[in-house]
Amino acid sequence: MAQPRRDGLGPGSYLSQMAADLPPLSETLDQTFGDLWGTPIPQELAAFFRLAASSWAVPELLEWTASKDPFQLERSQNANSFERLLDHHELLTGPSSWFSGLIGVGWMEPDSTYTVQVEVRPDLSLDAPRRVYFRGDTDYHWFPVALSLSHHLSYGATLTAIGRGEFAQDAAREAIASYTDLADTLSTQEVVKELTGDVRPLWSTHLPEDGTKQWGLRSGWIVQLLLGEDLFLVEQAFLEGRELNLPLTDELHQRYLAEALTSPPAALYGLWRTWFFSDPRVSDYVEAARRSPSRVVRDASEVVQQLLDGRRIVSKVDLIATRDAFAAFRLDPDLAASGDGGACDDHPRTDRDRKIPLPEGLHTFFYPQEPDSKKWDVSGIGHTTGLHGCATFQPEECRILVTDDGQVCSPHRS
Repeated sequence: MAQPRRDGLGPGSYLSQMAADLPPLSETLDQTFGDLWGTPIPQELAAFFRLAASSWAVPELLEWTASKDPFQLERSQNANSFERLLDHHELLTGPSSWFSGLIGVGWMEPDSTYTVQVEVRPDLSLDAPRRVYFRGDTDYHWFPVALSLSHHLSYGATLTAIGRGEFAQDAAREAIASYTDLADTLSTQEVVKELTGDVRPLWSTHLPEDGTKQWGLRSGWIVQLLLGEDLFLVEQAFLEGRELNLPLTDELHQRYLAEALTSPPAALYGLWRTWFFSDPRVSDYVEAARRSPSRVVRDASEVVQQLLDGRRIVSKVDLIATRDAFAAFRLDPDLAASGDGGACDDHPRTDRDRKIPLPEGLHTFFYPQEPDSKKWDVSGIGHTTGLHGCATFQPEECRILVTDDGQVCSPHRS
């Protein structure tokens, strides 16, 4: 009968032991990481990229492929590293990863991504385990998969070995039970269910929250705006993280400024939140970002300063027009806190039997399909922006209002 085996590799030591006899991390990758992130590469990530550069492959049952080239952006012709993120946002480590403090380590077909924590902070030293996150192609934020990259990969290796008959059944159950603080994929969940009868939760439902996921929720709408996405999708992303987009009080402003000096997510969030909401305190974040050890953050501050000086187009998106159109949705938490929610707060619903143009720049209008219809028909001229998805909603759910002065009242606004 097969004997229990893990090649002596426990969950916490899998990466370090697998990479023990491999060449050191390439000097180019090491230096590039430090330049872009402003911090030395964490130990777990260094071991992973050393493995990825060898003939090693991610355990097959995990069904994702390791990235051998985490800094493809460095081959781009654009000198500004932040703009390169926008130009090549489809790459593993795109803007969504940066705003969350994550680096792409691999992908699963068709468009799902695995990332790992990069940030170094008081509770997360260079030698500390790094959480693994997953995001599908339709998700607004990242889901934690495991509290440690080594733990996640060791789990995959163990289940793969079990699938090959290298564990006795009792030993297999014992091995599976030893892995906690992680979530299953569809494939690993099926193996575990077959062996033990248990169904472990997928992705993040039982893992404790941390700041990484919160940054992703907080800034998802900013990433959508920077990429020129439809404003309806932007608003959905904003509402996903609405409880984290608090009014920018003086206390919170000072906290973000202090964190901006060492935390790329805090710097990027403060910088672009204040710019998109036309907050004059944006100049404070421009100055703080200029002093960041991260080149991407410094380059982002340069882009914002150029926008303040009159630039419009960034990575083929007219960000001035985008900001103006977004302002019509009245989502700025500081407006709500001041009681100035705009005309949307108490304006009666506009008549439903006539077409109503939206403010110039949105190029979208809506009207009821029939005089007494419960649904709205939304058509776009030139390009659709903002409200096309409301064609499928009940008016009471959609809550689109346009006041006499052209003020757009946002869908789903409470």
